[in-house]
Amino acid sequence: MTEMPTRKFNYLKLGILIAVLSIIAVILISLFAVVPFMFGNRYVSTSLDLDFLLGPGNPSMEVVYTNGSLIRVCFVGFNVNVTNSYFASVYIRYNGLDFVILIYNRTVVDPEDVIGNKPFLVWGAFYAKPFQFGTTLGNSYDYYVDHKDLSNFTRRIPPGTERYLSLFEMWPAPQWWGQNCFTNETLSTGTYFIYAIAFGKVSAPFNLTITSIL
Repeated sequence: MTEMPTRKFNYLKLGILIAVLSIIAVILISLFAVVPFMFGNRYVSTSLDLDFLLGPGNPSMEVVYTNGSLIRVCFVGFNVNVTNSYFASVYIRYNGLDFVILIYNRTVVDPEDVIGNKPFLVWGAFYAKPFQFGTTLGNSYDYYVDHKDLSNFTRRIPPGTERYLSLFEMWPAPQWWGQNCFTNETLSTGTYFIYAIAFGKVSAPFNLTITSIL
């Protein structure tokens, strides 16, 4: 007469254990599979800072340094930081343009739209694997336009921040010394807004003021 309640109690404990294990399995699948593969884009961001290269060679322009002082530079390098704020690696889809630098003479809503923003675009360059080197928009504008809206590449982004130093020194690529990439003419003095795009993620603009062309 005492065995039946015990069996019922054991079945209840087993059911609770299975339910708990199922919930844990769902949570783990979500944390390590669903989020990294389906929502990884939400956790990746890009930021930019500049590398002012003072030589060798003659300075090409005078700019306002980050502390407010004026410095003469030969050309400007671009340090790009890619941050994954998730605790595990995530995967993002993008257009195959690994790194893009775009410089405008004003802020723009959609920096990637070089067609709509072309009246304000003064310089741009990018790296894409088919080229195996960096190229300016002056040389490869049509390629950029044809690929900018695609999402046919996948990139794994590890947790934390990856810093790509002096981007155009790393590539055998063009350098920006204050010229327009379409006409190769030197720019006028004023403030310019530099955007970095890494694996499809756009940075906030970095403001650079040119006080003199040398």
